Amino acid sequence: MMVRFKASRVSVLAGTVVAMLSSGGHFAWADQPAPVTKEGSLEFRRVVKTVLPAVVSIQASAMSDEEKAKRKEDLQKRLNDMRRLLPPEFRKQIEKMDPDDMPEQLGFGSGVIIDKRGVILTNNHVVENAKKVKVILQDNREFEATDIIRDPKADVAIVRLNKEDISSIDLPVAQLGDSSQVEIGDWVLAMGSPFGLTGTVTSGIVSAKGRTPPELNLLYKDFIQTDAAINPGNSGGPLVDLDGKIIGINTAIRSNTGSFGGIGFAIPSNMVKNIADQLDKFGRVKRSYLGIAMRPLAKKELTDKKLDTGVEVTGLADGQTPARKAGLKPKDIILSVDGKPVKETQELQDVVSSTPAGNTIAVQVVREGQPVDIKILLEEQPESFGVQQIMAAAGDESILGMQILEQKGKLLVTAVEEGSPAAQAGVEPGDTILKASGKEVTTNDQFKTAVEGITDGVLLKVQKEDGSVKLLVVGGK
Repeated sequence: MMVRFKASRVSVLAGTVVAMLSSGGHFAWADQPAPVTKEGSLEFRRVVKTVLPAVVSIQASAMSDEEKAKRKEDLQKRLNDMRRLLPPEFRKQIEKMDPDDMPEQLGFGSGVIIDKRGVILTNNHVVENAKKVKVILQDNREFEATDIIRDPKADVAIVRLNKEDISSIDLPVAQLGDSSQVEIGDWVLAMGSPFGLTGTVTSGIVSAKGRTPPELNLLYKDFIQTDAAINPGNSGGPLVDLDGKIIGINTAIRSNTGSFGGIGFAIPSNMVKNIADQLDKFGRVKRSYLGIAMRPLAKKELTDKKLDTGVEVTGLADGQTPARKAGLKPKDIILSVDGKPVKETQELQDVVSSTPAGNTIAVQVVREGQPVDIKILLEEQPESFGVQQIMAAAGDESILGMQILEQKGKLLVTAVEEGSPAAQAGVEPGDTILKASGKEVTTNDQFKTAVEGITDGVLLKVQKEDGSVKLLVVGGK
């Protein structure tokens, strides 16, 4: 299983692997980067021998044994009813049907053993609806497990094997590394079971860090981007550095075809380790929260406001959240937390979520041009709090994949969704929209009216941050 997204849509490829294998699916090969020297190849071989034995395949079943028995009973009753109702010439076909032959819906993905107690790390979307899973090791040993603990907010899960099943087994284990030490350009290996091909290893480099694809409907996301080939079935498998340490868990791809297109995403190991430790210890993840929607400020906005860094509060979530209790307001610009500058929304989220509930943080904000110091008593985030609450708080409306701010009689692009029509056309945060469909626009309402109903592409006249003016066609064919 693998999360993939095309443009602004996210879909989970449940059962893709099983379907392709059973139907004789077609495969395509693409050239992959190779180590420059033979010594580099030997390094790859050493890493594979160290880590691959701990990589597992996971088959997720949506039904317990009791549910399976009930399903078989129901199917048998339906077949009996059909035999009675159908004409004699069709009954022979029905009589040949057996409930045991009816396929059960399965999810398929990968995982990696990180503890000899039988703790397996994987993605939430691999085991999301599972009542039990079958875990298959590289030596083809199989285990069933029902102890599945998930964190949907970050797409992480652990599976714990039954102690009785592994009491006399020395399980292979892979080690989690320090993803903060990863640099763009580092060689990495992706391991897992793409398309059901167990024990597959591909190579590539770290292409980027700190990716937050808006298409992925997750509350917590901070991905490593890689060009190591990742495909459906790779989800939950490890991304490994040349020290043989896990630096990420393969999670998603961006693709127009559903197969690898050069861009894959992995959850950093430092985030994964914290989540997995809490799932193993508490059965859930304890996070502090503020209860705000926020956005980064474009370079032009920071310059206009004479600020070096900061993120803007765009809305407050409903209820008695820590932010509301402390007096934060929409349009406040958060400059620092406990004296440390805040440059990105991800930084603020990480600081808050990792600070234990009950602690007080000192937040410096700019409100209507004036500095304000606020003390916020952090609380544990309710389990029900998620993306929907943040979206409701923001009240943002994305138009053609971009968010626009009215500022001093101009329309400033403040954010652009990766892969959206706006991004594909070359619109960037910091651009100023001068015209849309040939009409001058200075307000959001004017812009919405100008683009409303146009399906064959919207012509935008935009001014770039360097002062240049460009005509861009957004959307259409």
